[in-house]
Amino acid sequence: MTVTGIPAVAVCSRCENAVLEWDVAQAVEDLVQPLLRWAESHTLVEPVVNVVFPVPA
Repeated sequence: MTVTGIPAVAVCSRCENAVLEWDVAQAVEDLVQPLLRWAESHTLVEPVVNVVFPVPA
């Protein structure tokens, strides 16, 4: 699963991690947490989650 277009406030120049507003970070976590717990209740292969942030202008 790939999620794109999550609005980042900035990108760290050292580690290149995205910096998010708190409410956006919480929404992303709420979106991916069920997928990260997938293997606990399913026999299918655990999904791979990639979150892609656009570069802030």
